[in-house]
Amino acid sequence: MSAINMHQIEVFLCAAKHQNISRAAEELFISQPALSKTISRIEKDYGGRLFRRTNRGVQLTEEGRELYARLDFEYHRFRVSVEDIFRQMRPSGAPDLRIGCLNREVVYLVAQEQIQAYTLQHPDRDIALERYDPASLRRKLLCEELDLILTVESELAPPSEFETLFLCEYPIFFLVPRAMAEVGLEALNGRPLILESPVQRRLAEEICANYGIVPKEVRYAGSYFVLSSRIGREKGFSIDSKMVLSEAETADLAYLPVKRAFHGRVVLAWRKERHTPAAADFAAFLRPGDTETAAPVNLI
Repeated sequence: MSAINMHQIEVFLCAAKHQNISRAAEELFISQPALSKTISRIEKDYGGRLFRRTNRGVQLTEEGRELYARLDFEYHRFRVSVEDIFRQMRPSGAPDLRIGCLNREVVYLVAQEQIQAYTLQHPDRDIALERYDPASLRRKLLCEELDLILTVESELAPPSEFETLFLCEYPIFFLVPRAMAEVGLEALNGRPLILESPVQRRLAEEICANYGIVPKEVRYAGSYFVLSSRIGREKGFSIDSKMVLSEAETADLAYLPVKRAFHGRVVLAWRKERHTPAAADFAAFLRPGDTETAAPVNLI
């Protein structure tokens, strides 16, 4: 097996993201035959099929999902590290604002949307967005390697070291195999509860207890991509937000809404009494407009 190179990694990740050869080739500025040839070479070196062709394009196999889930996060961190080296070597130095977010799809999407809205009004600001696991995210904020973080509220316990700003709620669902959608939630008793990460366990177990569901065990998938396949393969279920995947990736899943009393909360957080003007400006820009949370955010 020959060593995979960075070009091959970029091709695989781009094809996996779009699940369409022509769109991936267009984004990478290469021909479709060249992209297909690269994928074939990766599969040969990998020793198995990573994609299967469909009427709509290509779809990741189970092995492809596992590889994508592992590579995407690590490649993102590598890219951020390279960008940071260039920033440090430029005369302008470090970015104006370094924001970290929990490596969960729902949090990452909120972070991207908020940063995009902010930079439309402040195009001169240099903002770095980095994804981390829960422990690294807290540590880097407390060690001042990050100015602000976006995470789920439950992950900030104990909250005494942080100031927070509520950004949004997101609804929670039971994610079950489509074949079980009409059976009823009682059918989940004795089946494995599969979560993306340990961050979700406390709330998921509270919801299960409220519904009288006793899972066989709790397992972790590591990413939405892997989660979707394991629910069907292991005949288990999950409790999470809706997956941001293609219809093909979630065709075998059904979403059953959880009671409104249970929901997830995405928050912006910063160190108490340790902040920068840029961080204060960003938080003020994101301040919600409803009467309950519209008080000014005084960071400095």
